[in-house]
Amino acid sequence: MKLPVFLIVTLSILSSKSVIAHECVDTGVLGDGWGWDGFNSCRIDTPAFECVDTDGDGWGWNGVDSCMVDVKPNVSRDNVLYRVLPTGLTTSYIRGDDADQQTSQITASRFKDNNNGTFTDDLTGLTWLGLRQCIFEQTWSSGINFTKQLGVQSSVCAELNDGSIAGDWRLPNINELQSLVDYQKQSPVFAGEIPYTGTWDSFPWGRYWSSTSFVVDPTQNAWILNADFGQIEIYRKENVARVFAVRD
Repeated sequence: MKLPVFLIVTLSILSSKSVIAHECVDTGVLGDGWGWDGFNSCRIDTPAFECVDTDGDGWGWNGVDSCMVDVKPNVSRDNVLYRVLPTGLTTSYIRGDDADQQTSQITASRFKDNNNGTFTDDLTGLTWLGLRQCIFEQTWSSGINFTKQLGVQSSVCAELNDGSIAGDWRLPNINELQSLVDYQKQSPVFAGEIPYTGTWDSFPWGRYWSSTSFVVDPTQNAWILNADFGQIEIYRKENVARVFAVRD
């Protein structure tokens, strides 16, 4: 079938012209950031609003995209949204570094003194043993046993008065231990806002055990935190390092 000459000419003219899209208009009631420009679906430059979490999973909606909501304090370990923690740096040395971006500050309100020999980190929900005299050097296996025995009815740390029983405490893993580091500090590198009580048996820098074994040689080595400057190292389990007990 032959097309009429005038129709062929009209189609030829239309095909030679580029289609011009109109303004992207969001016609939906949800305001999901997508619209129609007359020809195609399109993305709208919609300003984001406050991130709202409606189901308590740490993620929400800001009117444009999914977003991460700040972690709520004092939640159980099973419900904590684990995220990258601040480093503590506040002194900037070059534009664009950690402190310059103001992502690193650790505040005193993060740590709560429980007035019973412990303190709680509201950022992670973990409770730590805060009695300096009970954070002393021992071998890795001794440290494992020491933390298991901690409790108000135990003699291994008589000043502890938090109502805990043997089995409540444990040796922290390397990530949990590193969560207390403030890289603005040194010797020791732990956050200065930590509400310790009691007296150190000696200078508190040096190595601190984690429960994390070194996967290449797990029977002989584990990861430790060196509190001089915050470096993570591999250390033989037969050596001694401080034990910083934690519980959920």
